[in-house]
Amino acid sequence: MRLIYGAGGHGRVLLDALRAQHAEPDGFIDDGKLGQTIDGLPVFPRAILDERADVEVFHGIGYIDVRRRIGLELKARGVVTPTVVHPRAWVSPRATLGPGTVVYAGVVVNTGAVVGEGVILNTGCVVEHDVQIGDWAHVSPNATLGGAARVGASTWIGLGSTVLPLVSVGANSILGGGAVANRDVPDDVVAVGVPARVIKQRQV
Repeated sequence: MRLIYGAGGHGRVLLDALRAQHAEPDGFIDDGKLGQTIDGLPVFPRAILDERADVEVFHGIGYIDVRRRIGLELKARGVVTPTVVHPRAWVSPRATLGPGTVVYAGVVVNTGAVVGEGVILNTGCVVEHDVQIGDWAHVSPNATLGGAARVGASTWIGLGSTVLPLVSVGANSILGGGAVANRDVPDDVVAVGVPARVIKQRQV
């Protein structure tokens, strides 16, 4: 049995990616939407994970903290979380994608890139050669990571933002939409603007 965890907007985008691969799942897991039919699929309770041992789960939650928490719970249970690559994405055969990562339409992942577990590479983003992305990070639509850039675990790279080559954005940080990181951004901060400047610390 193959289920998407989360029947919100991100889960529905993931459903489209699976359907583009002709890999129809059996439904969603979402206790907040029980009894509904979402895009033609039933919604199951979280308890199904206790009732069945044959469930594969796709990460369908966009918000990093929740995605990571649920992902780690699934991992502790031994639940398989497949990687999904939209057929209109390009992933180099010399790039590495971690389990549970999703790669959406128009994404480019070039040679030598290493992408961690449970990462979202959202529509049209570019991950250049030798980039490293930590677990549970989210690279938003149309963002660009230059060659050998680094993105820390659980970090959110905002819509249309840019990380220049060799620049690092630390763990648990947010790079705001449209920002340009031309020098390293530390852990646990929010940085915005062109060039990006730290505007506050994050309590993680």
